[in-house]
Amino acid sequence: MDIWEDWLELAKKGNFTIQICIDCNKSQFYPRSFCQFCNGINLELVSYKDQAHIYSFTEILRSPNPEKFTPPYFIGLVEIDNAIKVICQLNINKEEISIGKPVKFKELTNDGIIIFH
Repeated sequence: MDIWEDWLELAKKGNFTIQICIDCNKSQFYPRSFCQFCNGINLELVSYKDQAHIYSFTEILRSPNPEKFTPPYFIGLVEIDNAIKVICQLNINKEEISIGKPVKFKELTNDGIIIFH
């Protein structure tokens, strides 16, 4: 399997992983065949260590594809391990959503949408 297929397989099983460079100990997402910081090739997929939190979000009131996305819904930038930011859909009630709120990986949909809650 290739790196991306490995990541997809783990995510579909409910395990959101990031890549750690063994050479420089930096983390990155999305998975690549090289480290974006030191160009090293000694990389491994690991489950993120710390709980993620909402870094930024916006409420979508008009869907670009009503068959897949029923408004209103939230798109967010989630920060993982205080280093990586991932764009995702947030399954959180409007009354509960806030910057800094802890969230966890929920699923990767069949359409490739990353969902945190």
